[in-house]
Amino acid sequence: MSDAIAPLLVLLGLVLLVAPILSVILAIISHSRVADLQRKVREHEAELEALRSNLTHLLKSQPPAPEPKQPTAVAHAPAAVPPTPPPVVAAALPPPKPVQSHVVQKPVEAIKAREPEWKEKVAPSPVPSPKAATFSVPPKPAFDWEALLGVRGAAWLGAIAFVIAASLFLKYAFDNNLITPAMQVALIILSGVAMLAGSEFGLRKGYAVTANALCGAGVAVLYAGFFAAHGVYHLVPILPTFALMAMVTVVACLLAVRHDAMFIAVLGLLGGFATPIVLSTGEDRPIGLFSYILLLDVGLLWVAVRKQWNAIVLLSLAATFAIEIGWLHKFMTPDKMLLGTGIFALFGLLYLALPLAAKKADEKTTLRAAILGGLAPFLFAFYMAGQRAYAVEWPLLFGLIACLDVAMLVITLARGQVWLAVSGAIATALTLFVWSTQALAHTNVWGASLSAIALCALFNLLPRAARRFAPGVVAGAREILEATGLIAGGGLALFACVLVANRLGEPPWVFLCLLAALAAVVFERSGKDALPHVAPVGGVALGLIVQFWFFRNTAGETLLRNLSLPVLLALGWSLASALRQAKERDEPTVRANEHEAGAVAATLIAVAGLFGCLDTSELGGDPWPLFLAMAFLVVLLVGSALRCDWSWLVAVALGVSAGFATAWHFNYFHDSDVAVVMPIYAAFYLAFLALPFAMPKSLVPTWPQRLWPWLASGLSGPLFFLVLYRAFVAACGKSYVGALPVAMAGLSVAALAHVMKRFAADGEQDASGPRLRNIALFGAVALGFVSVAIPLQLDKHWITLGWALEAAAVWWLYRRVPHPGLKYFGAALFAVVAARLLLNPEVLRYEERGWPILNWILYTYGVAAACCLAGARLLQPVEVERMSDNERAFFYGGKLGFAPVAGFLGLLLVFALINLEIADYYSVGRYLEFHWSRRYDRDLTTSVAWGLYALALLVIGMWRRIKPLRFISLGFMLLTIGKVFLYDLSSLTGLHRILSFLGLAVALIAVSLLYQRFVFRKEPES
Repeated sequence: MSDAIAPLLVLLGLVLLVAPILSVILAIISHSRVADLQRKVREHEAELEALRSNLTHLLKSQPPAPEPKQPTAVAHAPAAVPPTPPPVVAAALPPPKPVQSHVVQKPVEAIKAREPEWKEKVAPSPVPSPKAATFSVPPKPAFDWEALLGVRGAAWLGAIAFVIAASLFLKYAFDNNLITPAMQVALIILSGVAMLAGSEFGLRKGYAVTANALCGAGVAVLYAGFFAAHGVYHLVPILPTFALMAMVTVVACLLAVRHDAMFIAVLGLLGGFATPIVLSTGEDRPIGLFSYILLLDVGLLWVAVRKQWNAIVLLSLAATFAIEIGWLHKFMTPDKMLLGTGIFALFGLLYLALPLAAKKADEKTTLRAAILGGLAPFLFAFYMAGQRAYAVEWPLLFGLIACLDVAMLVITLARGQVWLAVSGAIATALTLFVWSTQALAHTNVWGASLSAIALCALFNLLPRAARRFAPGVVAGAREILEATGLIAGGGLALFACVLVANRLGEPPWVFLCLLAALAAVVFERSGKDALPHVAPVGGVALGLIVQFWFFRNTAGETLLRNLSLPVLLALGWSLASALRQAKERDEPTVRANEHEAGAVAATLIAVAGLFGCLDTSELGGDPWPLFLAMAFLVVLLVGSALRCDWSWLVAVALGVSAGFATAWHFNYFHDSDVAVVMPIYAAFYLAFLALPFAMPKSLVPTWPQRLWPWLASGLSGPLFFLVLYRAFVAACGKSYVGALPVAMAGLSVAALAHVMKRFAADGEQDASGPRLRNIALFGAVALGFVSVAIPLQLDKHWITLGWALEAAAVWWLYRRVPHPGLKYFGAALFAVVAARLLLNPEVLRYEERGWPILNWILYTYGVAAACCLAGARLLQPVEVERMSDNERAFFYGGKLGFAPVAGFLGLLLVFALINLEIADYYSVGRYLEFHWSRRYDRDLTTSVAWGLYALALLVIGMWRRIKPLRFISLGFMLLTIGKVFLYDLSSLTGLHRILSFLGLAVALIAVSLLYQRFVFRKEPES
């Protein structure tokens, strides 16, 4: 028996331990509030007394109103006219001091306004200033510890002592078999009733604090007694027990409300919740336990809402959740899944209903309790979803989530507490994701997926429902409502990813349902007045999910079918964007660019998926499905470029298609694929080449001024040339491979002609810039293909000759079409020519030795030098005047440039020609050879040739009055002198030495005479 009564004593001890601490805290709070109210009352009384005193004094000082005089004619009684009152001196009456209290100031001003102007100004009698009386606040009384300890403290300690004494007596009687269990229960109940009766009928009048303490103790004792009667001694069946406990709860709530005593409600809460814990027998009786907790919560929440005791709400929630967690940890098993779900759902809905019952819709504590109470069942669902043994009961979990979500959304619309919906969306998304990682399988994939879609739809329908039923909520929290739907959509996206990761996306019908739902979420949330950047981010997210599914479930036999899904996603997005733009074109709030950005994002991710297919031969080996998909996606990109005037997308489309063709060709091309891929390559090239020409100006009025469409058209040939060339060689061999670049050059020339015709027909002055740019572009591309055709069809030095001739032709074109790109292109060609002829040692092996002088060296270097000199002659007249500011700064104000460099390059090539011819004449093998050993005749011939070359340049410079050429001739002359003195004469003897000196002397004298005759006499100031 002693073991049975011990828990009861523990319960009473807990109650008596917590009660005084809580009572002291509440007493301090109440005492502070009472002191504050007393101070305010005294202030108002002092202010009212000052107001009365001032008003009485002002009324007494006012003389009685004079009798109105009858008007008298001036002719009959001239003496009756009252004398003119003396002027009023402004300083006679000092201005009244400003009165702080507006209540006093207004009567004073009104009385002064009624004073007659003729009233003699007299010194006012001293009036007590109301300022001191109004604001003289009595000192704040010190905290009344005597009242706290002597009244409340004594009352609570007395109640505690009474309960302890009664408990000790019961324990003693029980240990010595003096009373039976029934008698013990009866004594407990009688004690509680006696406490309530004593507090109500004996102490309530005049001893309210003591009565409240005794009343709270009686409530706790009654809870303990009734629960012991059923749970410990099994004397009373369950239904009567809960009826009695309900009665105690009702009594406690009514007493707390009646006497406005939160002490009673708090003690009732602590005692009520502590009773099933300390008197637990270890048996699982969830129906009785949670029915009791439900009744207790209903009563306490009713009291809390009625009296606005917010602390009770939070205490009740914490206690309820603690009991739920305890039962879950100790008694929860898979076969009790239905029971546990019902319990958590019931209490969650109870607390979610708090904002509907609260008097103040904006009460923070009520909202906080509703959020916490609504999320508590989500913690249960989250825990169950993470346990495979419980997660298989997914209908119960999803049903629980649906009930809670509906309740949260209803409260959101009714009370405008949008953060409650946000909390529900986050909890729902996380629970769906955790459950899918544990229990999603083939057996439940349809039901679970449709349920997840339905839960996501609830939150995405919330903004529409708010606009229909609660427009005030939308006005204040539109962004939060939109974000709620996106959060739920994010949870559904994670669910879809887990489905794909678990290889449940094949067959694809479930995944397609999820994808359609996600697309609907994105389009719903990216509509009018939506959050920014939803459409682009949604396009990226859906594109990535589709690609994840594609590479997770695609094999060779399903390539064509699965490849259609990313393409259809991009197509659907583009069509939806086009329809939305057509519908909302005239509305100022349209997010047309964002919708189109979503379509572009989905398309580019699909393109990236095609590149990913090239990683394995199973997916990338067959060309026509991949290139067909690429062509479709390129069309979508061009469509987006047309709708939003994003002309740069045309260049992007060209880049990705050419890059894909090149990557596929180098990875999987075989000669047997020529019949398939050669037309594909050509179709892509011709489509991009003709694109800006095929677009009517009425459809794209701004494209003629844009760079990107024309740039894509011009560069389509160079970008597709490599794959076309390799396919052409595979089909036709290398015999006529030069025909391909020549044909492409012809197409570029035809495009150039159309450009000139198109812009000339427009007759627009502002088109001169685009016209010049496009002519230069297509002209340079055509010349570039010619440059490529030369090395493909020709060989060795013929390549160099072709490039030299083309460089001169490019600079000739620059005189006609003043675009700087042509100038730089010609300069690059000349630089390549110089590198091949001056820095390339293989040039000595180009051809075998032939006739002296009249050989391949003569026409190779001679033609190249002539091209350089002709190019310099063509460029020089226009280069300086067409230089930009940056070019002038780089070329020292135009003193230098490409023309002088090209001319000097031509002279260097002639100099190289002279040396190579001499070396060829003295060579003995099949090929030209340079020998560094000394040979008098060869060295002397070289020196004489250098001197004659320098002398010829000097003569031409003097004749044409070209000062730079004369300087160059002097340079060659100094080079010759240095060679003679440092190399030739160092080993010569006899006649050879004499002849060398003689030749040098004649050359120097000739130079001197020429300068005196033709330079300094004609140009004395030069």
